[in-house]
Amino acid sequence: MNLLKGKNVIITGGSRGIGRGIAEKFAEQGANIILLQELFQTPYFCIQYDEEIFKLAQPFENNSLINQMSDVAKKHKVVLPISFFEKDNNAYFNSIAVIDADGK
Repeated sequence: MNLLKGKNVIITGGSRGIGRGIAEKFAEQGANIILLQELFQTPYFCIQYDEEIFKLAQPFENNSLINQMSDVAKKHKVVLPISFFEKDNNAYFNSIAVIDADGK
C-alpha cells in the first residue's frame, strides 16, 4: 500500500534508530523526499572551538556517510539532502550533498 505516494515528508533525526526506521517506512509508503536534520552524523560542534572536532571531518570523495545514504536513496527512490562535515586539504566546511533518487 502506498499511503504516502506523491507526498513530501520531512523527518528530523533520520540517520539512525527510530528516525531511520520511520524514514525507511515512509519511503516504502511512497514518500518522494525525505529531509534529514543538519549535521546528523556528528554532534553540533560550533558551540565551542575544539581541535578534536576536526578529526570528524571527511572528504567528499569516498565519504562513507554519503555512500551509505546513496544506497538508501536508490533503494527507496527518494531524494536525500545529506549534511556532512567536509575536509578538503586544510579547509573545513559544513557541506550538503543532495543525492537523487537514483543514488547519484
